[in-house]
Amino acid sequence: MSNDLGIKEESELWGVSSTTIGREELDNSSIQRIQQGVVMGIAGYLIAEGERRGLDVTALLAECNPMYPDARAALIAVEGLSELIGIEVPVGGLLEDAKDIEERVREAFERAQAAALPAPPDEDEDDVPMVY
Repeated sequence: MSNDLGIKEESELWGVSSTTIGREELDNSSIQRIQQGVVMGIAGYLIAEGERRGLDVTALLAECNPMYPDARAALIAVEGLSELIGIEVPVGGLLEDAKDIEERVREAFERAQAAALPAPPDEDEDDVPMVY
């Protein structure tokens, strides 16, 4: 479920691991394992180095909104980590932070819409689209 700002109540969580053991652990959890594709950034680098050096490196990737800090996605990743390692991680404060950030984003979005200039009037009378 998401709203006009792209804030999702529930989000997907994927995992990728550098070793067979790590991949089996992902398969035995509720975390979806990435079957194909490319993992970019520091997570991709760590996975590649783990595979090259024979180290067990697992990355959890939560679906998030790239426009603002997405504490809800972080919460989903921490819950996945908690399940994967079998240690309960308290996340109550993170959930409150997520709600606070989402409210601030909503307020900023509303202020930006209120201050935005109106769209220019449509004066193109021949209805021929401009081509570059």
